[in-house]
Amino acid sequence: MIKVIASDMDGTLLGDNHKVAPETVEAIREAQAAGIRFMIATGRSYNGAMEELKGLDLGCDFIVGSGAEIRNPKGEILKSIGFTYEICNEVAKVLEEYPISVLYCAGPYEYRVGTPEEVEESIVRQIQLFHLSECRDQIEQSELYKRVKANSRRIDLWTN
Repeated sequence: MIKVIASDMDGTLLGDNHKVAPETVEAIREAQAAGIRFMIATGRSYNGAMEELKGLDLGCDFIVGSGAEIRNPKGEILKSIGFTYEICNEVAKVLEEYPISVLYCAGPYEYRVGTPEEVEESIVRQIQLFHLSECRDQIEQSELYKRVKANSRRIDLWTN
């Protein structure tokens, strides 16, 4: 007997239009009515996940931040497994030699470590992962890009 269904968001629960199809919502509700617990498991932050699920009221649990946080259907944090300041600093310093932006989810924002150019590039590349056919200009004009950018904060490397 199936007791839990857990679904990723990007490329699984969300279609190419970054929406959950009506028939998928119906299937989730049918499963829940049959006593099956539905969960969303994603690398996104809770706020990032909720942006895509606005108005659906799925009444599900969430595993967000690639497992760093577990929330109940009310959005309350049940468990949080965070990095210490020292670990965040260590990771950022190791990656300093690479032209990438490090992303940390904390609270309402996604904090990206890197130069302004690296952070900008990381946002575009993040979106390109799921919208391969769109060029940079299309991405930068999209609502998704504007939302990701608004929910991102750039920070410099920490210093002790």
